[in-house]
Formats: sequence, structure tokens, C-alpha cells
Amino acid sequence: MSLADFRKAIHCLSIFGLDSKAPGHTRELERLRLARSICERAYGDVPSVMTRVRSSFCFDPRDKIYGSLGIIKLAGESRLVETLTVDYSPSHSVEAAYLDFFKRYHKRYDTLGLLAHAGLSGSAEMRPTWVPDWRVQPVELDYSIESATSHFVRGECSYPSSGVLAMLGRLVTALTSAHSLAPPGPDESSIDRYRELGLLLHGTTLNLHASTSVQRLTRAICSPLSGSLYDLESVRRRREEIVGYVQYICEMKIEHLRDRTKPFLPPEQMLSPEATSALEICVRFLRQPGLPLIFASHDLVGVGPKGAQAGDVVSAVLGSRALLLLRPADGGAHRLVGPCFVHGYNWGEALLGPLPGKCIVVPYYEASRRGYVPHYLDPETNVSTMWDPRVRWEELDVQPALASFVPVTAPPCEPLRMRPDSDYLRRHDVELDEIKLI
Repeated sequence: MSLADFRKAIHCLSIFGLDSKAPGHTRELERLRLARSICERAYGDVPSVMTRVRSSFCFDPRDKIYGSLGIIKLAGESRLVETLTVDYSPSHSVEAAYLDFFKRYHKRYDTLGLLAHAGLSGSAEMRPTWVPDWRVQPVELDYSIESATSHFVRGECSYPSSGVLAMLGRLVTALTSAHSLAPPGPDESSIDRYRELGLLLHGTTLNLHASTSVQRLTRAICSPLSGSLYDLESVRRRREEIVGYVQYICEMKIEHLRDRTKPFLPPEQMLSPEATSALEICVRFLRQPGLPLIFASHDLVGVGPKGAQAGDVVSAVLGSRALLLLRPADGGAHRLVGPCFVHGYNWGEALLGPLPGKCIVVPYYEASRRGYVPHYLDPETNVSTMWDPRVRWEELDVQPALASFVPVTAPPCEPLRMRPDSDYLRRHDVELDEIKLI
């Protein structure tokens, strides 16, 4: 079938629909959504395509890569496709195919963004841990707005030996504990659900009486809220309201929480219907797959990947927009557990330091990207820009005409620039750790 005829067929199916009573209709509907998204180019970048394909079925797991090349090419990424060799020989294993895809993606885009799709949380069987296992569908938070290394820093890595990835970044802090909410019970009430959340929080070393701790807890609990659910201004309003309920739970005594005869207010009696619904979504999202709340020294709070535990290290890696949770291994190496969220390090603070003055990061919706991008806002002048004020754009080289990577968006009337690299960071006294993943 030609691509033109395929598109017409998908368009007709989208209009007339499928028989909802037919056997296996759920799977067919999922296939239809995938095909329609391909035709409409709604999932244009490579990680989005691969994430979408992860939930699909195939006979040979290598099809997760080779069967997706046409989709990737259709999305305008033909240069990556041209570097890949389709190899279905028995000697070329699934792991080898996935590893080759990782290396070629990094070489093409100068980014280690695929690390956010890998780790022990996604597949305990995959080795090395830094290669995504496209056969499984892990639960992931939306890290599209937060940025662990600023969204400009170039990814640099090498492969010193088989199964080893050497990269640069900062080992930020080790977890002191990780606590997961128990999965929902059959006769559980709303009150039981939030009593359990309170008991979990009181079992940590967090200073629950500090307003900063309550703010960080709320940010962590609300991390499942993203631009795919609401516009981000609505997320902010709901989060500001939910802070009051989290504070209510934190101020209760643990004996009161344990005694089910004591009065306890459910969120619907303190919050608006919109905020109550948002909080329900968040708690349900964290509970069902077992995503833990993670805690570190200095009252740092976040959300980790499934399986996170005390001793795991939060890291900011050049080329990865998401913070990564690493597990120390023999010989000073680490295994990748998965991406994580830690309020206080999700705007490049680990590498670039705090934002200057009263500058804050705000989401800005770009219709061309069909999503939000971070803008840096100066509240005093009310001027915002995509340009990170901590990076000196004038020191960066002008972008070559055919650069393979995404350039820096320069100030008005200035040429596009190369993204900062390790040399730039070292010139500005940023200490970098050499990190080896296995």
C-alpha cells in the first residue's frame, strides 16, 4: 500500500470509527490512534515516537527500532534513519540493536536525552542499564518543562569499554529515604487514602513544620500534573490551593492519624472541586505504579522512579534534561535507576547555580511545538526570554549552517549559537564529575 493510500484509509477510519463491540477493539483503537498520530505528525521528535511505539505489539523486539524507522523518517528525521543499518541476523541481539540506536541517536543530536527512558525502573533485566528497553512501558513523569542541566548544555560521552558509558555531570546528593504509598485496597475510602499519605510523611526526617518543606512536598505530590492534563496556569492555581491541604496533614499528630475514630477532613471539604480532582489524580498516579516520594538532606523532596532506595544518588548530567537517579556499583561506577524530580535542582542549579536576582522560570506555550517551553522572567521588568540568564551567549560560537544539534535561541538580531559544553562550564568554574554507567 502506498503511503498516500494508507493516510486516506486512516482518515476514513478516524471519521467512521471502529466497531466498539468487536473482539479486541481496544487494541485496534490504540493502533488507530498510533497510525493517526503518525499521519498527522503529532509525535515529531524521536523520543516521542519511540515512547508511543513502546506500548505497541510486535513479533520481533528489534521491530521496536527497525519498524519505527519509517515513522521517524516521516517526522523529518531522515538523517538519523540513514545512519542505521537494519540487521535481523541471529548474531545481532535485541540488546545490540537497542545499544546501536542509543549511540547513533547521541551522535546525531549531541544529547543524552534517551537516558530519561532507561534504567532499572524500566527493565531490571536490561544491561547495560543506560540503554532504554523499548520492550517495556515504564511509568514516567512529564519532564518537558523542568530542565536539570539547562536546556542548552550539550551531551558529551564516550564508551571506554563494552557496556560502559562515560559522561560528565554533577553528583548532587544521596537519598536518605524513599517511601511509596501502598496500592489502593478494595474497600478504601478517601479518608483512608489521605491518612496513609500523612503517616508516610510523618515517617520521614522532613521538617513538616517548615513552610518550605510543605511547599516542596506539594510540588512533589503535584508533579504528575502536566500540560497534557491542564494548561500550566491551571496547574499552578491548583497547586497553590493544594498547599493548604498538605499543610493540614503535616500539622496533624501521628497518633491522630493512626486513630481512625478521630475526625479527619477529606480534601473535598477543604478544596475546590478542581483542586480536589487534581489531588486525586496525583495520589492515584503515584500509588498505582508505586512511584516513591524521595527525600535527601536539607529537606529536599522529590519523586523517584520505581525501586528508588536510600543511597541512590541524584545527578545532573550534561545532555540530559531530566535529573537522573544513579545506584553506586563496584569500582566507582553506577547503574541507572531512572529519571527523577527533585524541587530545587530542576532548573539547572546543580551546574549553573541559582537564577540571578528575582528571576523565575515560567511556562510559555508554543503553538509550533504543541507544548510548553521554559521562559526566564524578570518580575521587576516583566520581560521574559528563552535565553537562560546564567549563560553568556556572546561567548558561544556562531552555529554552523548544517549543525546536527539544536542551537541556542539567541537574543533578537543575533545569530544562533552553539550550545555550551564542558569547556564553557569549566571556564566558569563549574566542577564536573566523571560518571561511568554500566
